[in-house]
Amino acid sequence: MKNMKNMKFIIVSIFLLTLFISSSVAQVTPDNSPNPWSYRLFGSPLITNLTSNQFKAEEKAGLGFNLGGDVVYTFYKKNKLSLNTSLGLGITNYNIKRHGDYINKGWTSEYEQTLNAMQNFYLTETLKGIQESQHFTYLDIPVKLGIDYAFSQKWVGFATVGIAYGIKLGANYRSTTTALTRTGLYPDYNVLLHDVDIAGSPYYYPTNKAGFGSGKINAQSNAGFETTLGAKFKLNPKMSLYGGVKWMNGLQNAKKNPDATIMANSATTLNTLASRNDIVKKHALGLEFGVQISFGNSPKPIIRVVEQVIQYSSFTVNIQPSTNPLVVKSNGEVVKTIAPDANGIYKLDLAKGKIYVLEASAPGYEIGRASCRERV
Repeated sequence: MKNMKNMKFIIVSIFLLTLFISSSVAQVTPDNSPNPWSYRLFGSPLITNLTSNQFKAEEKAGLGFNLGGDVVYTFYKKNKLSLNTSLGLGITNYNIKRHGDYINKGWTSEYEQTLNAMQNFYLTETLKGIQESQHFTYLDIPVKLGIDYAFSQKWVGFATVGIAYGIKLGANYRSTTTALTRTGLYPDYNVLLHDVDIAGSPYYYPTNKAGFGSGKINAQSNAGFETTLGAKFKLNPKMSLYGGVKWMNGLQNAKKNPDATIMANSATTLNTLASRNDIVKKHALGLEFGVQISFGNSPKPIIRVVEQVIQYSSFTVNIQPSTNPLVVKSNGEVVKTIAPDANGIYKLDLAKGKIYVLEASAPGYEIGRASCRERV
């Protein structure tokens, strides 16, 4: 509990520090800049693994997921480049299958009915052909830094990197097709017993016991690293769709090692692959898809076209995108406004030899591309 409080404090501190630094270095944005706050909603299908430091050969990755959202603050923007920070909340599910044989040994004790006393007893458990699925679910709190680069007015490349603290919501296993054999030794009498059950009397069961069952895993909350690389497509000034590749990697132990490795105190107890004294960490690789929505109303930026010296009385201007009328100014005054034709081309008939300023507007754009040519 103390570690979880410390990690939460660290995450909040990092987020507040990032906001403080970003407010210090943030570029003063013009009136036509988008709102710096946005919300990102995402879903990620993942290939997940719970990697053991001792029993990697038994592992088979499974399918999991990561669902959640982030509040994003863009603190720097210049030309095509922008930087942001985010704080989020999400649910992550890790799944894995394990298989193999399992031997567990240790000392225990048994009540000796004849002597009315407790006797030392060395117990060996052997599981053959065990098949076990394991599932971990976490509530993640990610803090991330991001970078966006606009390749065009519609397409933006992005990358995010950060840490996430995962609060354990649940961890469980299910075992099947397991044959459990227990062998016991009384060293005082040098007696070896087969098919032993500690709770049984007199000291053994006549047959091996099949192990079928499920239970909880001693999982623990832990921190992890995550990063995403992808691209965004702007549907409009306030909304973008995005997709990319996501990688999540645990930085701490995701499972508590048990205090005792022997779990043979009754006929129904099943020793599992989750009860061993190994270290398990989380890993996931997959895709991320989502939508990013800006808060508030974003002003409509103006596309400004550089001054042109008009040398012909008639010419055409092609501006992309072209949705609103073109405003033609001379000496600071509006000369005329011209609507585009069906192909987005403005046809001008102006007095030659003068200097004009051409201004065009389109929703959601800060810059435009303009070209002029003689009208034949």
